[in-house]
Amino acid sequence: MKEKRFDYYRAKIRKAEQIIEFAAIADFLRYANANGIKQIIQSTDNETGHPCFMLSSKGALYICPSSGFETLEDYSASVQNGFAEAKIFYEAREKNCTTLAEYEMLTTAGITDAALFDEMKKAGYVDGFALFEGQRNEKKHLPKLESITNVLELFEYGKKVKLENFAHFQRVWEAGFTDPKAYDVAIEKGLNNAADFETFKAGKFVSVDDFKEAKRNGITTRDELLLYNDLNLAQYTDTLFDERLLLSILSKLKSGHRTDLKKLYEHFIKICGAYKRPDESGVLKFSPWFTHRLNNEKDVHDFLIGNNYVKRFGTFDTERNIFETMPIARRHVVIDGSNVAYNSSMSERGKHQPHIKNILTLVKKIKEEYHFEDVQVISDASLQHRVKDKELIAELKKICKYSESPPNEPADIHLINKVKRHHCLLITNDNFRDWKLRDQWIEDNIDYYSLRFVLNGDVVMLPFMERFGNQ
Repeated sequence: MKEKRFDYYRAKIRKAEQIIEFAAIADFLRYANANGIKQIIQSTDNETGHPCFMLSSKGALYICPSSGFETLEDYSASVQNGFAEAKIFYEAREKNCTTLAEYEMLTTAGITDAALFDEMKKAGYVDGFALFEGQRNEKKHLPKLESITNVLELFEYGKKVKLENFAHFQRVWEAGFTDPKAYDVAIEKGLNNAADFETFKAGKFVSVDDFKEAKRNGITTRDELLLYNDLNLAQYTDTLFDERLLLSILSKLKSGHRTDLKKLYEHFIKICGAYKRPDESGVLKFSPWFTHRLNNEKDVHDFLIGNNYVKRFGTFDTERNIFETMPIARRHVVIDGSNVAYNSSMSERGKHQPHIKNILTLVKKIKEEYHFEDVQVISDASLQHRVKDKELIAELKKICKYSESPPNEPADIHLINKVKRHHCLLITNDNFRDWKLRDQWIEDNIDYYSLRFVLNGDVVMLPFMERFGNQ
């Protein structure tokens, strides 16, 4: 029940027929409220000489020791805020403390400046300190800040690191940070806790999207994510990652080359080492995301016999235990249409008029002279608007697959992904310099799969074919 304010009067007792004394202020206050009494007399008990509260009701005088309280409202406030004694209540009030907890906090911290304590209250540290201590004990992952033992130290820490108030401190600290600047950088990057931010930096990630993808797969470094993406992107359905890795190895063997199973297995095991990391005991094991079942030479033997994707790169002789790669002409080849149309390197683009005839000539020649069978051309969407012989596209489509990248999307993305997914050959004079800076796989592999060309009128040459072995 909310208590009303009282009107107070100073008076002395001369004589009263009936005096009723309450032993406790609480009972006196309850009686006054129950009977709607607002007028309270402040006086002195004639018998004890101590200050008391009095009221007149129903022909009697009711009296109660004041116990050091100046008003009944002060007594109520004292009870509500945990004070047991009037003396402590008034001392706390002088220091701008509302509750006993605040007063004890102030005295524990040795604070004597009421203005300072008021500043701490306005900043939220007084109310927030208990929350800080509770969370520090319960949430083991948060920074302990063990040097902070009282509210003053927390307040001074906040000012030192330039925190606006306790709410600001709480946001930073609950995210696991002690430095608000580091917190701001992390939030700006889209990372909402210190653990992720530290892993992001230690793992040398460039983008948050990459980091989140890595985190979903239990990956802690950008280099490992690149390994994951390379195998994950390969379009060999129904295969595990170690099988995709073996297929990648087969795609890089020289054309017409024969490889003994034992040597192939040894090379495979060596390459697999890049996908292992030490466990808690220091033992090297495959990363959790790296699915695998080729655990020995027999497993590799059986895979070479039974997997249909192997046939894209060669055949396995079960009698001699030898893998022989297919002639290069049977490999799938994709052509950088825009690059060939300009008949130039990327640095020279814009100096010459592009022609579909260049692409048409190249496709005919590699099919007739080099005997390539599975040919696809991918061009930029803008190419058809720049050439003057656009009508030749229809003829080109009759002898090979022809496609264009979506508007505002470079064909390079589709060419590179085609090579990544299918380990096919790529005819281009582009060195993909900018792409190599962004993607380690491109830096390590694109030159291997690329075939340079020379086009002079109707003469077509692929000068570096010999590195792939026999045709």
